[in-house]
This record gives sequence, structure tokens and C-alpha cells, in this order.
Amino acid sequence: MIRDRKQILALASPVRLALIDTLEGVGPSSVARLAAIIDVRPDALYYHLRILEARRLVSRIGGAEASQAVFKVVEPSLKLLYEPKDPQNREAVTRVVASMARAALRAFRAAFRGRTRVTGKRRELWAAQQTAHLTAAELETVNRHLREMLDTFASARRDESDEPVYVLTFMLSPYGKSE
Repeated sequence: MIRDRKQILALASPVRLALIDTLEGVGPSSVARLAAIIDVRPDALYYHLRILEARRLVSRIGGAEASQAVFKVVEPSLKLLYEPKDPQNREAVTRVVASMARAALRAFRAAFRGRTRVTGKRRELWAAQQTAHLTAAELETVNRHLREMLDTFASARRDESDEPVYVLTFMLSPYGKSE
């Protein structure tokens, strides 16, 4: 669980968030491999990897030369601690969520230009928004399905694979709820 505000804020960059997600999803990787997966020039990643290293979110496990460096996440399945009553935590987590939304839009735009399947059982591209009154039981069902999706992603993590890499981003929030 990430509690440290500086660590949380380090993830408020779509590139750094993509690096963490990719390292969690595909395992230890070279800068070249990371760049190929997230579609960013390798030389643009060093700055972000240094920040993630300094915040103890990733570590270098190989490669004396920067161009040969291999990185891994310090802990698998990094999760942010949500503390709604702490204004600094609220601000930091909200910045990370904004970063997630920007990264999701970037990935959607890139996939929408390609030969991505948009129908059928193996549909690859979705964007949707639904609003409804939910009972407590319905909210539990939604949360169970979201957890199942995250568990599917977690169990599908492979160090090397020829399968495509996917990203799942979602947000669930009540409308107009405040204290």
C-alpha cells in the first residue's frame, strides 16, 4: 500500500503510471522493451525511471549502462492508500486518477486508429459511462465484477509473451456525494 505522499505524487504522470503498470504486468524489463510497449522513445523514459527509483517504486536489477538497465517494481500490485479525510492524500490521489484518465484517453486514441476489434467476443476497445441508482446489493455486485476484472489482469501477468498487452482503466464514484 502506497501511503507516502511523495510516492503517490510520483505517479501523477501518465508516463510514470504507465511504467509502473507495465512493469507490474509484464515483469522486469529493459528501457527499450518498456518504450516499445508504451509507445514512447526510450530516451524519454530515463527521467521518469530516475524519479520512480528515487521514490523507491522501482529498482534497477541489471545493466551497468543506462541503455542496458533492467527495471522492476519494488513491490507487486502497488495500491494507493485512500484517506478521504486527509486533504493532502485526497489531492495526491486525485492527481493520480487524473493521470489515469489522461493515459486511458491516450491509449484509446492510439487503438482507435489501428485495426482494433470493436465488436464481438474478443472486442478490444470499449468506452462507456452509465449512471444509475444502485442498491447496496447492486453496488456489491459491481464491486465484485470490478475485482474479478482486476484479478484476471493480475493472474495474466507474464514476463515474456507474444500476446498483446492491454490496459484497463475505470472509475466508479457516487454523484453529488459530499460531507
